[in-house]
Amino acid sequence: MSNYVANIDYIIIFLYIIMLITIGIYSYRKDSTYTDFMLAGRGMTTPMLISTMVSTYYGLDILFGSSEMAFNDGLMAFFGYALSSLAFYLFVAFYMSKKLRSANFVSLPEILEKTYGNKTSSIGAISSMVYCLPTTSLFALGRVSEFVFGIDANYGALLLGGIALGYTLLGGLKAVAITDTIQFSLMCITVAVGVPLLIHEV
Repeated sequence: MSNYVANIDYIIIFLYIIMLITIGIYSYRKDSTYTDFMLAGRGMTTPMLISTMVSTYYGLDILFGSSEMAFNDGLMAFFGYALSSLAFYLFVAFYMSKKLRSANFVSLPEILEKTYGNKTSSIGAISSMVYCLPTTSLFALGRVSEFVFGIDANYGALLLGGIALGYTLLGGLKAVAITDTIQFSLMCITVAVGVPLLIHEV
């Protein structure tokens, strides 16, 4: 165990993990169809959608990589990196979303299959899986578990990653969206409190 973490911290972490598992079980009981599991029944609200997208997108790569780019390049980092991503999101939201919804597509490989056939769909599925592998997140989980619990980073990544995988497999997108909304709120609070404290220390 870490000398820098108090008992109350362990209690909070334990309760948080229990909450994640409970949300997974709750969502599992609510999911009755494939669409419920994969797309949360197509019933996500705008605040929940924004929360899950932001908390998913803003990982270690964004926190350190994009922040460093903005620090080094200034405003040009926005035009060179962020603007293109923002433009794509807006294009999908205002132009493609209605067409995709009306066609009842569930996943990207399904779109590729209907348009280009099974082989392209398989390639798309494999590419998406490789692209979405949470390598940086697992690395962060391992380092956090090593610091907090004093266990090997590899075992910590497997343990905490297994918990995340567990509630995802149980509750599908609905469970992920609920937990992401909670994590988004915690991220905002942490940044709002942490940044002024860090600036004060500097």
